[in-house]
Parts: sequence; C-alpha cells; structure tokens
Amino acid sequence: MLTFQTENLSDSSPDELRLFQNITRFRKARSSWDDFENLIHELLINASASMSESRNHLKYESTSEDGYSAVLFYILSGYKSYGLNVSREANNGGHCDISIELGKYKWLGEAKKAKDYQWVFDGFQQLTTRYSVSGANSKSGGLILYCNQKKVNSFMSNWMIELKSRFPAISKEECLNDDHNIKVTTHTHDVSGNEYKVIHIPIYLNYSPKK
Repeated sequence: MLTFQTENLSDSSPDELRLFQNITRFRKARSSWDDFENLIHELLINASASMSESRNHLKYESTSEDGYSAVLFYILSGYKSYGLNVSREANNGGHCDISIELGKYKWLGEAKKAKDYQWVFDGFQQLTTRYSVSGANSKSGGLILYCNQKKVNSFMSNWMIELKSRFPAISKEECLNDDHNIKVTTHTHDVSGNEYKVIHIPIYLNYSPKK
C-alpha cells in the first residue's frame, strides 16, 4: 500500500501531488454516498469538458450515441487504478449505458443525443423506471445529453419545463454549482419509495466556426 508523508509534499513534483490528491479524494469518496456522488459529478464535468474540446473531431452527424458513449467510457476508465469500475451496457434491470462503481456505491447513467424532448424523456424514463431502484448505495443517477444545439441554455431550460409537464412527480429542481445548464432534479422513486436525484448534464458538441 502506498503511504505519504504529508510534511514532504512541498518537495513533490506536480505528478506526485496529483497522485496524492487523487488517492485522497477517491478514498474519501468510499466513505459516504454524498462524497461518492460529488466525485462522480466532478469526473463527469471534467469528461464533458474534454469531449467538448475535441468536438471538431467528434462530428455530430457522423458520431452515434454509442460512439460518444465509447469516448466517455474511455475517459472515465482512466481512473481504474484508483478503484473506479466503469462499465458500458452492464445489466441493471436492462443494459444501462454507463455504470460507475467505487466500493459499495454504484451510479447509473443513461446517455442520449439531445435531438428532441421526447427522445430525452425516453432516456429519463429508462433510467428512472428500468435501471435504477434508489437503494441505500445507489441514491442518484444521471442523464447525459450529447448536445449539438447552439445556446444550450435555452434547450436545458425548456427541457426542465417539458420534464415537469410530463413527469409531475419532480419535487425539486436546482442547478449544479456554477453551470446553470447542469440541472439536478429530485423525485420519489416508484420502486423503493426513496428520494432519487438525477443530474442532467449537457455535453457541448456544436462545432460551426466562422473561420
């Protein structure tokens, strides 16, 4: 097992510091659901930024949902050495797009191209009625949206209106941290009767430079 003398960190290289920081945050994420959930959200946001930076190579018209999910899976799999187990199409009452496990905790995500609200709502229903149950070690999941729109803020705001009209059980809606396009909804899960949270995270993929 790796051990660190924290008093010597000032002499560490940037790579050593990053290793120590990652080991610390992944260890903390094993200790409670909230810490685990926060870590997953952070990893997803970082992966989203990486995919957006490569959108000139990930052309929307020629990349399928599975293609985008394969890229997301590849990025998240980079944390395997810290104990993070990422799966694609693992069985959770059906074949869920992304499953992430760390210790006893599991997070499920369904991914959709954000081509229209019905298609996105289908993904929400798959996540909340087919894959998840909101047990003690899996209290939230995510809807990952591959967005080709300009002004994604408008799409996400309208998606919240659409979702609440189609699914009135939503009891709470909020934004995550500083990005108001990332939404978090809460409702009572039909299977367990427990509270279930869903993060709705857009990945910006529109690429239409003027020059």
